Amino acid sequence: GVESIFNIIAETCQYAKAHKAKGIQIYYTGHSELNTGNWIFNDGIINFKQLISVILNNWGNKYFDILLDCDFSGNWAKELYKYINKIQNVSVHAASYPGKYAF
Repeated sequence: GVESIFNIIAETCQYAKAHKAKGIQIYYTGHSELNTGNWIFNDGIINFKQLISVILNNWGNKYFDILLDCDFSGNWAKELYKYINKIQNVSVHAASYPGKYAF
């Protein structure tokens, strides 16, 4: 479920940090929430703010790519701009424009 996904991401960040990795990538393909791009699971939703929080708490401000193959994923790329003064090394690669379906 959602909690286990957060744990896996946190563990991956910690492992990469311990082994001096230069960057991490997360690839998500699946269902997303209408007009947000938030990831939908059977037991809940993961939003951009939650994911960034896990990344910053476990990986820091190091290189991190988020690859999104889902509808409304462009909304997350747009959301990244809100964090421009907090994070510089995170990028979002989206399969759609903000507010649009991915084809």
